[in-house]
Amino acid sequence: MKRSSESTEFTRRDCLKAGLAAALGAASAPSLEAAETKLSAPSSKKEANILILGGGSGGIDAAARLSRSVPKARITLIAPNGEHLYQSGLFFRAAGLYDEKKIWRPTRSLLHSGVRLIADRVEQIDPEKNSVTTASHGDFAYDVLVVAVGVEARFDLIDGLEDRKKWEENGVVSLYPYDLAQKRAEGADMVGRWFSKMEGGGVGRILVAEGEGPIKAENVPLDILFRALEKAGPKSAVTLAKSTRRLIGNDDFDKALTAILKRDARLTVQRGYTLRQVDLENRLVMCEAEDEMKEISFDLLHVTPPFRAPACVAESPLAVVEGEWEGYLDLDERTLQHKRYANVFGLGDIVARAPKSGGATRDHAVVIQDNVASWLEGAPMTAKYAGYTVAPVKTSDDKEMFAEYDRHGLSATFPLDPTVPRKIYHWIDLHAMPWVYFEMIMRGLM
Repeated sequence: MKRSSESTEFTRRDCLKAGLAAALGAASAPSLEAAETKLSAPSSKKEANILILGGGSGGIDAAARLSRSVPKARITLIAPNGEHLYQSGLFFRAAGLYDEKKIWRPTRSLLHSGVRLIADRVEQIDPEKNSVTTASHGDFAYDVLVVAVGVEARFDLIDGLEDRKKWEENGVVSLYPYDLAQKRAEGADMVGRWFSKMEGGGVGRILVAEGEGPIKAENVPLDILFRALEKAGPKSAVTLAKSTRRLIGNDDFDKALTAILKRDARLTVQRGYTLRQVDLENRLVMCEAEDEMKEISFDLLHVTPPFRAPACVAESPLAVVEGEWEGYLDLDERTLQHKRYANVFGLGDIVARAPKSGGATRDHAVVIQDNVASWLEGAPMTAKYAGYTVAPVKTSDDKEMFAEYDRHGLSATFPLDPTVPRKIYHWIDLHAMPWVYFEMIMRGLM
């Protein structure tokens, strides 16, 4: 990354070009700025004790990058999961395009050799004492804390969905459930069976509904919707109950997706409809819309649940105290440093006010790499997160729209109209990205 007295705000666009060039031999060469960001020289010689919480993509990526930018640091990663899941592959697993081997790796195999892994659950964070308490291994002190614990799917916040064993027999599924301890992508398997039930056009009422946001991976409900439209028969009635007014968090992509969906006469889109209750026995849902409850019936229902911060963050002094982001990590939106505790940083879905996507997390990791090292050296933190996110919306069986944007607007990787679904995007997502994810992103190289 170019260093200067001025702050540098970037997305991962150039880094993605570099990664795909390596993976495909096709994308354009990275700029000097991207190369230095991706392969930066160590910028701190401090022998700091860095503690990373979370074994998802954010925690592992940050561990790899900090091993390079703070090479003398003692880096410990605490996470309960012995297995790591490539969450972006869950839809392809549901569609029958990936097997289990494609989406799982042992967590240890993805970590830099110098990173210590503690397989445990975080119970408490005490930033006043610079200490973290775990369930089985006691307390851990830190000089720098990096929080990447993700968010939790809370189906229990939707009345009627408390007992998951009753879902499928009553036509209800969700892509989001998975079990890291048991190495099971149960949601993907459920949705795969759900898709199969649509074959032959025998299903009448298909509903895709969302709980209260912000949701994790905003493309997922749309992916499910488009796949349902591909599978459903000509007499099926398909409804999208969208909790927000926009289909996706950018006006240009919202307009493009709206235009595509308007072509299908079987589809009804209800915007601002938030799922509150499911009556499994009678196959009815209640959605809140403009302070009224609206009833929608279904034969098959896909649920996107509400998400919340884990208790270890939500109940700590690190959390936002009130409002829409209550419980989430209260960071500066650009530097990703905590607003009150200078030696605490964070990345990924747990960050308040940031998009919940893998693309956002990867940009976060680049910022963390440089800003933790700069803070240890007492230097200005010049790396800034620009609000980048990406939602690869699968608009058909062989086309995708790479919805890339940041707080300034569109942020396309490739010199093509990003609002147009393309076969090349689908090919990249399906065939190239698993390798790029495990061999580059998880190694802190992109």
